Amino acid sequence: MPDPEEYETELQRAKLEYDPQQQAQLLHNLNATTPNTEEQQNIFNQIMDSIHNRRTSLYFIQGMGGSGKTTLAKKILAASRSTDILCLGCASTGLAATNYENFDTAHGLFKFPVTEDGDDNEEDDKCVSKLNEHPERMELLQEAKVIVWDEFPSNNRNIFENVYQNLNNFVGKVVICMGDFRQIAPVIANGERQQIVNASIISSSLWSKFTILHLTINMRLIQNNTNIEKQRQYGELLIAIGEGTQTLDVEMLSWDEQSGEQLYIIHNLPFMHKEEEAINFIYPNGIINPDHATQRAFLAITNKDVDEWNTKIQTLNQNEAISLFSNDNFCEVDDPHGILGNMLTKDVLHQFNNNSSPPHELILKVGDICIITRNIAKRQGLANNARVIILNIQKYCIRVNQSPFYNIFSLLKLYIVGTNYRGNQEIVPNTQNKI
Repeated sequence: MPDPEEYETELQRAKLEYDPQQQAQLLHNLNATTPNTEEQQNIFNQIMDSIHNRRTSLYFIQGMGGSGKTTLAKKILAASRSTDILCLGCASTGLAATNYENFDTAHGLFKFPVTEDGDDNEEDDKCVSKLNEHPERMELLQEAKVIVWDEFPSNNRNIFENVYQNLNNFVGKVVICMGDFRQIAPVIANGERQQIVNASIISSSLWSKFTILHLTINMRLIQNNTNIEKQRQYGELLIAIGEGTQTLDVEMLSWDEQSGEQLYIIHNLPFMHKEEEAINFIYPNGIINPDHATQRAFLAITNKDVDEWNTKIQTLNQNEAISLFSNDNFCEVDDPHGILGNMLTKDVLHQFNNNSSPPHELILKVGDICIITRNIAKRQGLANNARVIILNIQKYCIRVNQSPFYNIFSLLKLYIVGTNYRGNQEIVPNTQNKI
């Protein structure tokens, strides 16, 4: 079929996406609301000098959470777009991508295949871009002069190396990568310490080509005017733990050099020995409401612990519990004699417990705080690990509203797909009666 007359390529749409005057105003507003610190301004000037002079550059901005990486990246993007420079952006996860406008995951932007747990694809196949099958995307990437890559250390180095090769060593581009190596390393299924280290960008021969820039000031602590000294000490404590160094507030009990595991004692913190004490500490008087719940959570180590705590906390919600059941029959399966179908009894379904899907009977209440476990619509905030509040539960869909505190751990896990609906979100199951 011929393309429609109004058809535009990805590159044509991208060039029309931003108005230079509006981007100049956005930059002005960002500078007015959150002025740069001296080190932020120095980084901004250095990167913008490379962009305006079209010098091929690879930058990595290292900074702890709260050091202003996201805001600085937005200023760089706005300043570049205000002079009609084509910019693209991505992040290692869909949730991180929602911090920006029109960002995609690194896998999505550079067309890497995404495989589910249990797929037979070889590990190396996951790090081979399919850009050759998407000529429009290749044209867009070749034309872009600035690429911002957030949460960069979480991606496997093979992904960056493959992109580097596909895009002619980034000649003529300024690539700005950001993140914190004290946070999540690349995930290697059942991988040992050395395998994880080898997957890090630091182990790549390309790492030496990066200019490393540092953000050292925690802006969130500066903006908190209460207990400034305690906030400062707490920030230093987190850095010390992340870097494995000794401070007066941290006592290291052990360090396993082979696994990298470190055990610390953190003094002057309250300890609770009963579940009731912990629940009352997090949710005083056993009262829970959406605004209250989005600002706090229990952190649990195993999925079993998560399920147990979910059940306990959900009982604090006084709304009616509604049970939602998964499909109880096979669809499109080569089972002409019904042998497999007869094996899928309710008892079997109740015993099934997989990290990537909910139990056969999923119990939810209006007002529950849930987490989405699939990228659905990143521009609407429905990304993996985004937190939502359940507003309404129906037989075939769930209406939710995105929580403003989506970056805090969730209390519940909800495996759902959906579409945008009047500012809230309406979640529609991917099969007729399966959530």
